[in-house]
Amino acid sequence: MSGHTQGDPSTARRVMEAVPFGLWVTGAVSAIIVVTGMALTTVNRALSPVSSVIIAIVIALLLTALLQPLTSWLRRLGLRQGLAATLTMFAFLIGLAGVFWLTGSQIASGAQDLVDGVFDGLDSVQDWLKTEPFGISGDQVSSWIEQGREWLQSNWTSLAGGVLSAGSALSTVGVVFVIALVSTYFFLAQGRRLWLWFLRLLPRPTQQPVHDSMRRGWVAVLAYSRTQIIVAAVDAVGIGLGALLLGVPLVVPIAVLTFLMAFIPVVGAVLSGIVAVLIAFASNGWVAALIMIGVVLAVQQIESNVLQPLLMSRAVDIHPLAVILGVTVFSSVWGIMGALVSVPAMALVKVVVLSLRGHDPYPQLGSDPVPPYRESDPQDTDEPLVDEAEATAAGAPAAAATATPADEVNEQQPPRATRT
Repeated sequence: MSGHTQGDPSTARRVMEAVPFGLWVTGAVSAIIVVTGMALTTVNRALSPVSSVIIAIVIALLLTALLQPLTSWLRRLGLRQGLAATLTMFAFLIGLAGVFWLTGSQIASGAQDLVDGVFDGLDSVQDWLKTEPFGISGDQVSSWIEQGREWLQSNWTSLAGGVLSAGSALSTVGVVFVIALVSTYFFLAQGRRLWLWFLRLLPRPTQQPVHDSMRRGWVAVLAYSRTQIIVAAVDAVGIGLGALLLGVPLVVPIAVLTFLMAFIPVVGAVLSGIVAVLIAFASNGWVAALIMIGVVLAVQQIESNVLQPLLMSRAVDIHPLAVILGVTVFSSVWGIMGALVSVPAMALVKVVVLSLRGHDPYPQLGSDPVPPYRESDPQDTDEPLVDEAEATAAGAPAAAATATPADEVNEQQPPRATRT
């Protein structure tokens, strides 16, 4: 009896043999996806009470990537890191205040003309609707306007509540803005010290791989930020120049909006173009609006066919389909902030994962040994995570065929004395 039992395969083994191997693989992958989704949902709900702080930190990281070249340039002039970061923040705040002042003054001076243009445009649309093939009488249009007024009066209470909630949202935006500015200063002034403090919380065997991979990920974020500034500036100058030549009011606000919206992939350029066309229509009529559409399409074609392949593909090697899917997913989960950080986040994750798996996208960076922890260590200098010269020398991600082995680069570029 016992021999017969030992000769038969076990029940578990018979079940495993009865199920096809492909089905086992499908089940395992599905289980991983479900568990990962549940984990992400749990983390998202757990962090929702402090979402304002997280948004501020993300904005600070993006601002740090944009402002680090100026800080590094001031540091090369002989200034200390803290003073260079302070001057950088002052320059940024002065520039931001100047843009707001110029934009606000143009809006204040051109608002009445724009309102008059809107009413003239509506009158022309009403006259156009009276003609064939629409044949809509003026009485019908007037009744629609009256229905809109009645709806506005009946929903005034809910609209007022929305205004109050918008006021509280503005106060939250102010808090986020202040936290982002303070965090940006410390990231610029003491970025390396803050990173090493966090890194030393990890188990010792993981510190060096995480440190080297994150340095390479930060280089990818820096490259994306520089490239996106160039692309946004070209969009803003092109559309702003077109609006100026057409005599469209609010040229500076249109250019500023185009520059800012260019940092939101896929959707930003479309939304800023729609705003420019609507302002052209409201101020100068249909002809100017059609010409403005041509200007917007021409600028977007230059961006997508010249600038994106020439610059962005070298800085961030991500397929356009992945960008579209990433923007959709990030924006559906985290709104406009998710759309803003989608591409740099994907570039960071891609470079970090490749580096941890042994493929070094930036072998020119070499290895930066993590110094051991000492209380009040004078060697924890206030330096950026990746020096500007190192980031510039790293350039575009290296191809696998031409990549230099990491240990060979380490022999050619020994770590600096301040980092040992």
